[in-house]
Amino acid sequence: MLVLLSDTHSTDGTQLRGRTLEAVREADLVVHVGDFMREPVLDAFEDEASAFAGVYG
Repeated sequence: MLVLLSDTHSTDGTQLRGRTLEAVREADLVVHVGDFMREPVLDAFEDEASAFAGVYG
């Protein structure tokens, strides 16, 4: 499964939970196409995804 995300504008924690967290954990590849806003959000995706690619901006 491919999960494609963007615009995770969280400023209070990582906000990686619920269906989004489930999808990231189940995905073969997670692609984030921008606007992480904070490094902890990026870290959360990298920690939970088996394979992750993202762009800055």
